Amino acid sequence: MAGIVDWHNHWFSPRVVELFSRRTRVPRIVENEKGEKFFLSREGGIGLAQLPIALGFLSVEERLRRLDASGVERQVISWPTTLGTDALLSAEEAKPLWKAYNEDLSALVEAHPDRLLGLAILPTSDIEWAAVELERAHRELGLLGATLPVGAFFTLEGARKLAPIFEVAQRCRSHLYLHTGPASPAIPGQLRFPDAGLEEPGRQRWLLDSYTQFAGAIFTLTLTGFLKPYPDVTIQIAMLGGSISFLVEGIEDYAHRSGQGPADPRSALRRVYLDTGVVGRGPRALALAAETFGADRLLFGSDYPLVDIAPNLRAVEEADLSSHERRQILVGNGEALLASKVRAASKKPGTAVLL
Repeated sequence: MAGIVDWHNHWFSPRVVELFSRRTRVPRIVENEKGEKFFLSREGGIGLAQLPIALGFLSVEERLRRLDASGVERQVISWPTTLGTDALLSAEEAKPLWKAYNEDLSALVEAHPDRLLGLAILPTSDIEWAAVELERAHRELGLLGATLPVGAFFTLEGARKLAPIFEVAQRCRSHLYLHTGPASPAIPGQLRFPDAGLEEPGRQRWLLDSYTQFAGAIFTLTLTGFLKPYPDVTIQIAMLGGSISFLVEGIEDYAHRSGQGPADPRSALRRVYLDTGVVGRGPRALALAAETFGADRLLFGSDYPLVDIAPNLRAVEEADLSSHERRQILVGNGEALLASKVRAASKKPGTAVLL
């Protein structure tokens, strides 16, 4: 199918690899005797303690080969907040890293404007700096918006700390991507999980914990009125929004019986986009999300290069969806969203979006 847009994938920029390789404590990049690189982190049970850095994280040539082989036309690239860097780095450590990453990403998408687009990475350890960097990402770097760790949005108290970022995002009509991972310890109200015990399957425990975080973030963003001042900000939530699709009927029931919250919770929940992510490989989960939120609120995402693109494409094909719904998820929704960003950018003098 022509025109497929992949909204969930990650990249390590050259300068960030160099800067993390210089560090002597986590988070850092190490190399073994075979020349293989690994990203080391720890974050109290959420995320990856050791990530092998596959070639696709580093090589644009390899990335483009995989896109061609899979039939994907474009990717919107982001930093993998799953690594827990936001919770581990101080503001003074994070700012030079993310400034370098955003500039490298800008150069990458400028070199491949017909294939690649980008989202800046912002620290939650210095919100004022992050807001300024988001404006720079739009006005100087030609990026679409930014990536933030979903952990910051588990409660309204935490989300409100990020209001300066959202104020800039509204002016710039940003696309904000909430991806797996905890925020800076300075952000209140985060859900903290213990490490999986020795007898527990750790990655499955991480999946359960992450599903809870995503559902909580969607609740905060859509059912509390937080997003009301920011109507022009588009929000993307990874991993099909975690467990939210399983909870919607219960949320509606409580709303009708209690009279609290939006009168029509399902319509309010549709304020955000969900991406298929790595967990979108479950065809039944994907079909449920489409039934619950509407296929027009789903974006295709592969989680490349953590996993290959092909299994996620197969999941969309195998899910109980109409051909129109499949095309919406793979092509139509992404094209419409990108087109809206081009129109928004054309209204802001001095802004270049590389499309």
